[in-house]
Amino acid sequence: MNDVPPPDETAHLDGLFMHEVTEVNTQLARYVIGHLDADAGRRTPMSTSEERALASRLTEVAEAMNARADLRDEHGTTQLLSAETTDQPS
Repeated sequence: MNDVPPPDETAHLDGLFMHEVTEVNTQLARYVIGHLDADAGRRTPMSTSEERALASRLTEVAEAMNARADLRDEHGTTQLLSAETTDQPS
């Protein structure tokens, strides 16, 4: 008897999305701490290119979150994304 469930693409995609959210959350926390440290003269400020890269990453995750919410509205569910949908967040 096999007790291991088959792979679940829906859960996998949702897990990847949540991973991206947590990574950006960590980067935002470091950004805030770095800004406070720079303001207090304890370190050099983040470069503008690093700040723009973080803004781009945040924008990508925000767009994916909006797409995920749209799919949930479209399918009338509060559950994970459907593996059968075509526009899944990356």
